[in-house]
Amino acid sequence: DLVHLSYPMPIDASAFQCPTVVSLHDLYPYEIPMNFGVPKFIFNRIALRECLGAVDAIACVSNATANKLRQYLPASSRKAVRIYNCVGPQPAEFVSPPARWDGRPFLLCVAQHRKNKNLRLLIRTFRRLLTAGRIGANMRLLIVGIPGPETKSIHRLIAQSGLSECVQLREGLSEAELQWCYRNCEALVSPSVTEGFGLPVAEGILAGCRIVCSEIPAHWE
Repeated sequence: DLVHLSYPMPIDASAFQCPTVVSLHDLYPYEIPMNFGVPKFIFNRIALRECLGAVDAIACVSNATANKLRQYLPASSRKAVRIYNCVGPQPAEFVSPPARWDGRPFLLCVAQHRKNKNLRLLIRTFRRLLTAGRIGANMRLLIVGIPGPETKSIHRLIAQSGLSECVQLREGLSEAELQWCYRNCEALVSPSVTEGFGLPVAEGILAGCRIVCSEIPAHWE
């Protein structure tokens, strides 16, 4: 019935005998090019622009993304609609703690190591809270997410700040382990400077945990 692209990529829409649709999460190549670095962001912009111009319809995951599309590529925005990401609660029986967790209280951040996630600010703030005694000395910061362009600088900041025992970087958690983290953290922290949707915040709300997040359109939405 249709060809659905789960993310923007170059496409020859005329080669298909049915409508073509792409899901659009964000406009990061325009909003925050340092997510990709130089000159990669240029090719990301070209691929994004070519795809959005070629397809028959664009499914934006939020109003925030739809508004950014109107800002950066107004011609393509005329064939866009908003279809939210699907987020559902997980049953309690499918929840289990991550391996090697020591049982100490922790703040949780779920984010890939990219510029827009603002993880360096989070780590510096966590250190200030510890130093000022605003949080307990046994508090941990757990950052769950795959490596990215910011990984090296994040590791360097953790070492320079003397936080190697307090900050944990984890990846590859199962859904059951991630749900356990949502349900047992002191708070979910999301300091992003921009987001297309903000899935961890939505999942955290469903899990009933406290939320500390930046004041950006996607988080308000």
